[in-house]
Amino acid sequence: AVIGFAEILREEVGEEQQDLVASIESGGHRLLATLNSVLDLARLDAAQETLRPAPMDLVAHIGSGVRLFDGLAAKKGLQLVFAPAVPALPAVLDAGALDRVLINLLGNAIKFTDVGSVTVALRTHGTSAWLSVTDTGIGMEPEFLPNLFDEFRQASEGEARSHEGTGLGMSITRALVDLMGGTITVESAPGTGTTIEVRLPLGTEPDGEDGGHEEPAEPAARLEAEVAGT
Repeated sequence: AVIGFAEILREEVGEEQQDLVASIESGGHRLLATLNSVLDLARLDAAQETLRPAPMDLVAHIGSGVRLFDGLAAKKGLQLVFAPAVPALPAVLDAGALDRVLINLLGNAIKFTDVGSVTVALRTHGTSAWLSVTDTGIGMEPEFLPNLFDEFRQASEGEARSHEGTGLGMSITRALVDLMGGTITVESAPGTGTTIEVRLPLGTEPDGEDGGHEEPAEPAARLEAEVAGT
C-alpha cells in the first residue's frame, strides 16, 4: 500500500513535492525488503524452509540474476561483470534460495563500492560450483570478519555508520548456503575490496525428471523488490 500510493502521488504532485514522494517510495521498498528478511530468517531458524531443487543451467540462471543489477551499478558508475569460466553448467539447485544468495551478495557489493567494479565469477571444480562476488569497495577490518554472518551486525554501526541496512542479509545468505549443502568464505581488506565465495554442490537430477530447466521459484516482483530495497 505504501509503495502503491507513493507511485500514484508521484503522478499527482508538483515538482516541489517529488523529493518527498521519492523518500516515501524508497522507504517503502526498504521496509518491504526488511520484512521479507525477517520472515526469511524466522523460517530458516525454525527449520521451516523447504528446498525444491530442480535442473537448471547455472550460467544462464546467474547471468539473468546479474542483469537485474545493471541499472543499479550504472547509476553508481560501476562496471558490473559476469565472468563464467564455462559456457554452460548443469546443476540441480533450489532457484529461489540461489536467487536470494545472489541478490544479497551483489546488493552488498554494489552498496559498499563507490568506484571501480563488481565482478561475478563462476567456475566448477569436481562436483561443486564455485560462485564468487568481488568488489573494489571499502572492504572490512580483519577484526569484523568473524562477525560478518551474525544477525543485525554491520561493519559500520552507531555514529560511524555509513550505509543503511538491517544486518540480516549475510545471516540469511549463510543459512541458505548451509541449507543447500554449501560453504561460504570471505576475504576482505580496508580500502581494497571484498571477495565472497560460495561453493555449492552441483547436485544430481532426480529420477524421472526430463532434464528441463525450471524458472526461478520466487516471483519476479519479489526479486525486483529485493533489488530496489538494496
